[in-house]
Amino acid sequence: MGIGVTATVNSQLSVSNRGYIREIVLNDDGSGYTSTPTVAISTAPNAAGNVNATAVAITTTRGGVFSIERIQLTHAGIGYTEHH
Repeated sequence: MGIGVTATVNSQLSVSNRGYIREIVLNDDGSGYTSTPTVAISTAPNAAGNVNATAVAITTTRGGVFSIERIQLTHAGIGYTEHH
């Protein structure tokens, strides 16, 4: 990542049944990226049957600035009890 601003997000968690991430909302798209950034999601609590959520960044260029357009969930995960 180059000099710029890191993107920020909020997650929407569904704890009914198995605790999965329903949605990731992009608050700030960041700027100054030189390549597609890695999306980091906290691991699911360590329990049998829990699965970590995964997501990818979808990027765009606007006005010559490379930034994140949205975060796409690739797996909602299982076993989350709270978001950070």
